[in-house]
Amino acid sequence: MNDTTNHRACGLFKEAWKKVDGMKRPFWGGVALIFLIFIAGSAFIALFFYVISHIIFTENFSQFMHPFQNITPAISIKSIVLGFFYYLTHGLFNMFFLIPMQMGIYLIALRRVVNKEVRATFIFEFLTWKYIWRFALFSFYFSLIVATPAILGNIFIGLPHLLYLTALNQLIVCYAIGVLFFALMVYLGVCCLFAVPIIIDRDMSAWSAMKLSYGVVKKRWFCVFGTLIWLFITFILGVLCLIVGLIWAIPYAQNVIALLYCDMFGIEGRDPVTLSEV
Repeated sequence: MNDTTNHRACGLFKEAWKKVDGMKRPFWGGVALIFLIFIAGSAFIALFFYVISHIIFTENFSQFMHPFQNITPAISIKSIVLGFFYYLTHGLFNMFFLIPMQMGIYLIALRRVVNKEVRATFIFEFLTWKYIWRFALFSFYFSLIVATPAILGNIFIGLPHLLYLTALNQLIVCYAIGVLFFALMVYLGVCCLFAVPIIIDRDMSAWSAMKLSYGVVKKRWFCVFGTLIWLFITFILGVLCLIVGLIWAIPYAQNVIALLYCDMFGIEGRDPVTLSEV
């Protein structure tokens, strides 16, 4: 980075730190609400399937506290089916509730850096079908883009052990290709960093937001990557400070990402929640 970029980065970091004071309470309040809803939802789903499992597997519902005996193949099939629906229900709970609420944290940060009112209840702003669908697609696309090179990297690094390759040139080629795939994973992950703020601020579809994020970030990739390295160091320092430092470090990181988004993309505010009062 040149001197101008360094100056801008220092100003951004200082501004992000100044805005931590108004960020901690709504941020951690939102995190606490998400955690409580996660615990309550998971407990309800577990209790529901616990009751259903004993209705299916026992003739007398009053015996559901007793352990199973004489497991049969039919019961095993029922267990597999029930397990499938259990994880499916958890996935739907994540898609319809947890993911949109987690994305609401980005909204809190975006509003804070443009000096708008912020509160913990902003995590509920995206519990609408439009945003649920967009964030679900973003999660799918992002997982696919990041997971594909990660899987290929693991395959090539593990290939010498699977095929019992011992020649030095073969090992070098396999490991080199594996490392390149992991580097591609990091590169694409960084390029998609601003997709969620774009969805929130510009009211764009998931794929369009990812393309826009990629097109802009690739021009300043090392600057963005360096910022993420700095935030990682800040996180480590927060952990070393008896974890108490995370109370400041994580909201600070959210402010840095939001300010970097403002610097690289600007705020359009097509979503009225971002720049206009509800």
